[in-house]
Amino acid sequence: MVRKPLVSIIIPFYDQAEYLQETVASALGQTYSDCELVVIDDASPAPDAEALLTTYRSNRLRIERNARNIGAAASRNKGIELASGELILPLDADDLILPEYLEKTVNLLISDPKIAGVYTNVYQFGECEISWQPVISPAHLLCGQGSPVTMLMRRDVFTATGGYKPHLREGENSELILSALELGLRFAHIPEELFHYRRHRREQTRQSDFISKSVANLVREHRQLALDNLFEILVLQYELRNDLVEKQRKLHDYCQNVFESHTADPLLKAIRNSRLKEKGMQDFPPPPL
Repeated sequence: MVRKPLVSIIIPFYDQAEYLQETVASALGQTYSDCELVVIDDASPAPDAEALLTTYRSNRLRIERNARNIGAAASRNKGIELASGELILPLDADDLILPEYLEKTVNLLISDPKIAGVYTNVYQFGECEISWQPVISPAHLLCGQGSPVTMLMRRDVFTATGGYKPHLREGENSELILSALELGLRFAHIPEELFHYRRHRREQTRQSDFISKSVANLVREHRQLALDNLFEILVLQYELRNDLVEKQRKLHDYCQNVFESHTADPLLKAIRNSRLKEKGMQDFPPPPL
């Protein structure tokens, strides 16, 4: 009798050929080996997942291809249904996990039966480099602060919530977590950057209206939860706005210092401002907020 792995890593794949091999390599290169990898090719154009992963043949790797494109949420659900593990790790086809990710998250999850899932800090790389510590709370999620796409969860989380909602194209990850929170499920946090999220021009979150659509979806799906946490949401929005204003002030001060250091001569400064006005442009630096 073949023993089933404890962990199943689910990767939905569509038109991310330049990243898939690196993602799969990070999943198969874990220090914790009691896992399988299920790649769901969502009818991706050539080259498909099968062609891309010919050099990654492993008895721990399974590739399934959808007959038609059904979206990331439905593909994740399909992967979870096909998976054997009792612990599920969704992983997008352009992201990475460090070698110790599974070892550390599995150990924490199995040490406490009351924990439904474990997430880590996030290192965003690619077009920008940012460290991010997600906060799993109704207020943060309903404010559009997002949740980590990659989080090790018990299969029971997907059974209890019904899984990802296929009709949502924005915010489906946060919606799943909100549904779990409504059921009283708890999540634990490891303060290490074990999950690496790739920033690039074609990522969905780069769309200008992604956050507004996500928040609208979340509020529609969880209206009562939004009302119950309205005060916390408003306070958080106020704090986020103040933080943004403070960052703008610091940027303004920095620009002003740089400008003044390069235009110490009053005559040169006057000439430059005169030329800006001739072009219909405002003086630089901009006025304080």
